[in-house]
Amino acid sequence: ADALASSDPGQAALEYESAARLLPWRTDLREKAGLAALADENPALALQFLERSPKLTPTGRLALGDAHYRSGKVQSALEIWEQLREDGLGSTQVYNRLGHVYYQLGRYDDAIETFRIATRLDALDSDSHYMLGLLLAAQSPQDALSVLIRAAQLDPELDSTIQGLRRGLNLALLSSGKAAQLT
Repeated sequence: ADALASSDPGQAALEYESAARLLPWRTDLREKAGLAALADENPALALQFLERSPKLTPTGRLALGDAHYRSGKVQSALEIWEQLREDGLGSTQVYNRLGHVYYQLGRYDDAIETFRIATRLDALDSDSHYMLGLLLAAQSPQDALSVLIRAAQLDPELDSTIQGLRRGLNLALLSSGKAAQLT
């Protein structure tokens, strides 16, 4: 199954699950089945395998949250990722996922703080910087430019998008009205 994991993750998931039934003392096999199913873009099957795993690693718990999220169960995903953070297992991936969900739920201050933490955990993560910059552009344009420029430095593919945002933010900041600055 390990050899299939990258070339045919769907088949690997089924083989890991089959092995888990034959070797019940191997508690890692259902988690591997769930990770492979998720890699195969099958969140329903991933949920089935991951939820039956007797003990998930932090990676498995992150994947369980991903499977819930991709299945449209945003609140369940949020609870799993928040629990990972509370357990002291908050990685950049956990904070990025939390930030995106907070943003979707309209919890902008929580999203900003979460992306700030993600940028401190991994100063080279362009996605964290980009999302933080976008959120700051809406709430605090004067703070957004440096974060967005850093995102473009980390990922040159973002440069043209960020240059457009930069022009708009600079124009907005030249305006004396608060409403114009936030548009």
